[in-house]
Amino acid sequence: MMEYIQNRNGQFVVGNEKIRLKGFGIGSWLNLEHYMVGLPTPDSLIRASYEAVYGKANAGKFWEEYIYSFIKEEDFELIRESGANFLRVPFNYRHFIDDNKESLKEEGFTYLTYLLDLCDKYGIYVLLDLHTAPGGQNPDWHSDNRTGIPQFWEFQVFRRQITKLWGEIAKRFADREFLFGYDLLNEPAMCQWEALNEFYRETIQEIRKSDRNHMIVLEGDHFAMDFRELEQFDDPQICLGFHFYPICWYPRLSEPDCTREEFNVLFREVLTTILTQCQKYGKPYICGEFGFERDGVSEELLNTRMKDTLRLFEEFDLSWVIWTYKDIGDMGLVYLKREMPWIRLTLEIQESWSQEKEKAEARELLSLCRKNRYSMMEADMEYLLSFRVRAMLYELQARYILQKELKKIPWEQMKNYVGNFELKNCEVDRTFLNIMKEITCS
Repeated sequence: MMEYIQNRNGQFVVGNEKIRLKGFGIGSWLNLEHYMVGLPTPDSLIRASYEAVYGKANAGKFWEEYIYSFIKEEDFELIRESGANFLRVPFNYRHFIDDNKESLKEEGFTYLTYLLDLCDKYGIYVLLDLHTAPGGQNPDWHSDNRTGIPQFWEFQVFRRQITKLWGEIAKRFADREFLFGYDLLNEPAMCQWEALNEFYRETIQEIRKSDRNHMIVLEGDHFAMDFRELEQFDDPQICLGFHFYPICWYPRLSEPDCTREEFNVLFREVLTTILTQCQKYGKPYICGEFGFERDGVSEELLNTRMKDTLRLFEEFDLSWVIWTYKDIGDMGLVYLKREMPWIRLTLEIQESWSQEKEKAEARELLSLCRKNRYSMMEADMEYLLSFRVRAMLYELQARYILQKELKKIPWEQMKNYVGNFELKNCEVDRTFLNIMKEITCS
């Protein structure tokens, strides 16, 4: 008899045994994120740029091979070595939905089946995470939003599409023992609470037509940090998912004179605030993302921050997910070797683009607007418009940076780049790995 993870009095259990979930996000596998692969623009524009340079057939073959190179059995052996028992797997809706057709695409189900089979073999639980939705559930690049406007909240037809998709996913995978559950929407932001609650309500109902066993994860507004107006849903298998990146919201944490003690005090305060919101629902909760960028941070400081954060989670008896398992060297446990051709391409691109350069350009353009006419622009207006300005920059980056660099690389060379993400062509951060082992075995 199969035993699924259940909620018992706000705790995760399998059978009669409590289980804490500890693991990695598999970012940039089924949803490309620019800084993680070193290529500018959101997922769909990266793919469109490859099509523009190499043709639709070659580009399609390239990205399919990328998927089967990125995660293989040897990756699961390393994940198991780390002590992890859990993976959160972000995916782009475009693998399942063609914006110009009503029928669902099979490719997305094929990829998830491939991953779930590996999870079954290695005994690792997996959370399926819808990272992008039609129109964008938040204004940023990681939702594959090319407008900077979260239009998912403006059009019910978008929300109905995703409700239908989750219903089909549940129908196909309802009997998977190592499926933890369904993370309905990654990092909603600037949403209307009425629309968010309605979407959650209808999607829960749709999933439960086929699957009454697996967990359903609900994230809060403001990039999964605000749960204040979330509806109380009468379903025993509901879990709340929050994300934890205080360093993104508190500039003080990045200042050189910020002490370890000050850093940890603020982290504890932020975590306590989020958990206080979650606890009123009487449901289990999980930190679905946290992590630290390597850029500009010493290895010693990075390791200290990781250890301190994981120990804080241990203190609070939290399940957690580290962002991320594999990338080009920004946050991953695993990263490409410096001699890989893919890295050479990203270094060429870095001459013109980086995430920080992109943000600086957006600020410069908005500053020009303020100087010339709109001196009354409030900070919240500037924040909203920054996403729209960056969306405009995506189009320029695609044509004049990404495609320009791709055109320098013949297809006969580029088609071999896809294997760069295989584990044999990567380095493993052994200190990071040992920290994982220490915490997961404690």
